[in-house]
Amino acid sequence: MAESPEKHWKVTRSFARFALELPVAVMLSESASIPISSGKMRDISLGGLGAVLDPPVSLGQRLWLEFRLPGAETAMRLLCKVRHDYGQRFGFQFLDISGEQRDLIRQACQGLANI
Repeated sequence: MAESPEKHWKVTRSFARFALELPVAVMLSESASIPISSGKMRDISLGGLGAVLDPPVSLGQRLWLEFRLPGAETAMRLLCKVRHDYGQRFGFQFLDISGEQRDLIRQACQGLANI
């Protein structure tokens, strides 16, 4: 019997990812008002997001990401850590996210494609 062409990961994801394309700004600290990088979010989960950035950031770096979810009146700013680097595409883990912020992300993901 042939093996499935699907990759088998050793660890399953903690949170489902959803396709969501939004502009994202990257800042070095919460007090900084000028982004050091900008780009486009490609996917989001309750634990982090994936984005394409230019210029790139460094693996392990802690940064503030700011984005506006669909239907939201204000932008969300979250402290994140760069966990993955795939060229200009980066994976970020949310480090300090409130229950309210998780609920806003959960609501924004309703009806989106799970990837």
